[in-house]
Amino acid sequence: MNEQLSSQPTRPAGSTGSTLYPPGGEPESMVDQVKAKASDALDRAKEQGDQAASAIEDTTNRGIDRAAEAAQGLAATLRQQAGKLPGDQATDLANQAAGNLERGAEYLRQTDVAEMRGDLEGFIRRYPAQSLLIGLAAGFLVARAFR
Repeated sequence: MNEQLSSQPTRPAGSTGSTLYPPGGEPESMVDQVKAKASDALDRAKEQGDQAASAIEDTTNRGIDRAAEAAQGLAATLRQQAGKLPGDQATDLANQAAGNLERGAEYLRQTDVAEMRGDLEGFIRRYPAQSLLIGLAAGFLVARAFR
């Protein structure tokens, strides 16, 4: 009979409420169990967050590399076609545009995402009105492209 009683949940000494402890359990052990489970859940969430961030960074870097390659290819094409343009001014403008594309491609290759973000934030702070207009124009073009 005593064995049956010891397997039953017990109330804390002097308690008249509905709080029950597991057999042989104490409040600290339950709290410790909850803390341990919460800590495990937090660790798993952090690990999954780190994996997701790593995947996003890899995808972003691949996209940036493709953009740099495309800019470099466009610059090369522009330089090839510049000689066929009528007039020295048009040729100079085409070469200048090709040079800007090459510098942009080099920037993309040498700058990481966090640094680009900082550069963009600095530009927006220095030129808020122009940034707003550029954002509106980009949004308009994206909307038209998906129309």
